[in-house]
Amino acid sequence: MELKIDPEFQSKIPPLTAEEFDQLKENILEAGEVYKPIITWNGIIVDGHHRWKIIQENPGLIWKTKEIDFPDKWAAFDWMYKEQLGRRNLTEQQRSYMIGKMYEARKKSNGGQGANQYTNLQLGQNGQAAKKTTSESIAEELGIGENTVRRAEKFAKGVDVIREVSPETADKVLSGEIKPTRTEVASIAKAEPEERPRMVEQIEKGEKITPVAVPDKIVHKPEAKYTGGGTAEYRAKRDEIAETVARMYDPDSVPEYGIDDFLREIGWNADLYIKQLRNSITDHLELVRSNREVVIGIIDEIKEDIEKIKGAIDK
Repeated sequence: MELKIDPEFQSKIPPLTAEEFDQLKENILEAGEVYKPIITWNGIIVDGHHRWKIIQENPGLIWKTKEIDFPDKWAAFDWMYKEQLGRRNLTEQQRSYMIGKMYEARKKSNGGQGANQYTNLQLGQNGQAAKKTTSESIAEELGIGENTVRRAEKFAKGVDVIREVSPETADKVLSGEIKPTRTEVASIAKAEPEERPRMVEQIEKGEKITPVAVPDKIVHKPEAKYTGGGTAEYRAKRDEIAETVARMYDPDSVPEYGIDDFLREIGWNADLYIKQLRNSITDHLELVRSNREVVIGIIDEIKEDIEKIKGAIDK
């Protein structure tokens, strides 16, 4: 069976390092079988390019495929990024890039509803359907803040522009070999094409990017007109609401990551972890009770890891 390789799919995922590839190859050859199926869509490899390369070099291996009927290529990309986010040791930059590309793919998929539409409905506290945007849905799936998703998309766009100028520099950014700020990377996508090579060169040298003044976009914001009167506190609150409404119409208005975003993100992650642990214990309670000492030992290790994290914060 000859599978098809599409460069567009192959290039979407950051490649394994030489050490990671060698380890994968060693594990497969030792087993004599590729246990994880190669995922395909219309015969095109979606997930498993490295495994396919090893299979081609070693025809005697046992392997299998699994065909998934994605509605379009963007849905396939969405699946690819989410799959990679859940199973690979990624750098912080690679993780942010994949979240951004996942958001981009889901908005473009025919199975999705676009950037400003709602992706699903969920019953709220009052029993009525509460709408969720694409970014909200991804944030909930990954246990992160919605603003983190939106910032990741801007970072991913910047990395893609860097890759057009210098693929090597883009790889260094994703690997963490060079570490420009996310704002600097995102600014490259907004720059004029003739300015981008200079900015990429500055990133390559580890220099701070000199941004180019970009005229503000013309945004038709609602004019908030109010009659006078009311207390000073009431007028201040009214003005604050008016500013918030105006920012909602600015497509580039993404607030910086703050302590509220961090607390929300770490809270979601902690809740998700605790729920998964509790469910695992509840689902296999008899097994847990019969192996109590082993389970308690694992929980104690988790507590030690948390203490190490607290210690790192205090340093």
